[in-house]
Amino acid sequence: MKATEILGEGVILLEMSLTKRRAEIIFMGLEPQINEHLIKLLAFQATADMKMHWKKELRAWLLRLAGITLKPKNKPVPEKVVYDWLFDGTYGGSEVRNVTMLIAFLKEDYILRDDVNPTVVASSLEDIHKKLAQRISKNDPGLDVIEPL
Repeated sequence: MKATEILGEGVILLEMSLTKRRAEIIFMGLEPQINEHLIKLLAFQATADMKMHWKKELRAWLLRLAGITLKPKNKPVPEKVVYDWLFDGTYGGSEVRNVTMLIAFLKEDYILRDDVNPTVVASSLEDIHKKLAQRISKNDPGLDVIEPL
C-alpha cells in the first residue's frame, strides 16, 4: 500500500519530488532514530504502551520516507539506495559490533530481555531493512513489517 493511500485522499505529503541529495539528507537524518527504535523493539522489555509509542514514531518516519520521489521523473528511491541509507551505511560490515554498542548505550534506560543475542538482533535488523527497502522503493512504508515486533 502506498503512503498516499494510507494517509488518505487530499493529504499533502511533506516531501514529494526531491533531488537525490536532499532525499539522502532526510533518510540519513531519520536513520539513527529508526534503527534505535527497531533495536529497542528487538532487544528490550517494554510495556505495550511503550511498544505502541515506538511503533507510532516508526510509522510516521516510514510514511515520510515512503512519500519521497526523486527528481526529475518522480521515481521512488531505488531499493539498494534505501537499504544503503538506512542500514548498510551504518551497520554493513560491522553489524554485530554496532548493534552491541547501541544495546550497551540503551541499557542505561531500558531493561534488556534475557534471551538477547546481539548476533541475532543484528541479523533481524538486517532482514527488516531488506524488507523495508523493497517496500519503500515502491512508495510503500512497509508498516506490516514493523507491526509484529
